[in-house]
Amino acid sequence: MKAKTQTTCILFCMMLLLSAVSEGTAEADSAITKAAEEGLQPFLNRIPQGELEKFGFAKEDSPDQAYTGSPFRLHTITPAALSAYQPGDSADSIISETGIWYFPVMLKNEIRAILIVDQIKGRWKAVSLGKAKLAGELAKVRKQWSERKGYNPLLIAVFQAGEYLFTVPEKDAYNLTPVHRTNKRRAVQPSENSEYSDVDKLSDTVNRLKPAVEKNIRAYQ
Repeated sequence: MKAKTQTTCILFCMMLLLSAVSEGTAEADSAITKAAEEGLQPFLNRIPQGELEKFGFAKEDSPDQAYTGSPFRLHTITPAALSAYQPGDSADSIISETGIWYFPVMLKNEIRAILIVDQIKGRWKAVSLGKAKLAGELAKVRKQWSERKGYNPLLIAVFQAGEYLFTVPEKDAYNLTPVHRTNKRRAVQPSENSEYSDVDKLSDTVNRLKPAVEKNIRAYQ
């Protein structure tokens, strides 16, 4: 009877802990979303006259009607994770979360730009607006791998390679695909299908990234 009581207490404590974690996550998500919603218009107001197209808008658009869409939490692959990768490792074993969120800026149900939200001195704030080319490519990724089809592609930045990628965990654990035409310094050749219906093998992408990252690190040493 005593053992049963102890087990019940342990289970109850675990439920309380999980509930607290869930509430904390919900509060963080709410604060992040609020920062994006409140920060969007001030950034839109700062777009210089005649430069709407640089931010993904057409001349005839009304940016004040834009709104934020469902965000991507930015992930990364560190040089150490790339170096430690072994054939057979899964994508989730080498990617890690960052504290940065990329909110699509929507107009007429289209992604036009990216609003970046980060935590500054303990407070969530919108810190920049732009990345129109990346926004256009992410629109294609989400169209192909949409939530209504049961997919949730993850956005990944390999900072030392100056490159964005995505992985689709629901497809399998071994895909990693570059987001094309977002890198001004070095063009990434797209696959035969530029609408992202085909994904690249994790091992192929890692083997391509390793020398690029190592070269860039040496260049700054």
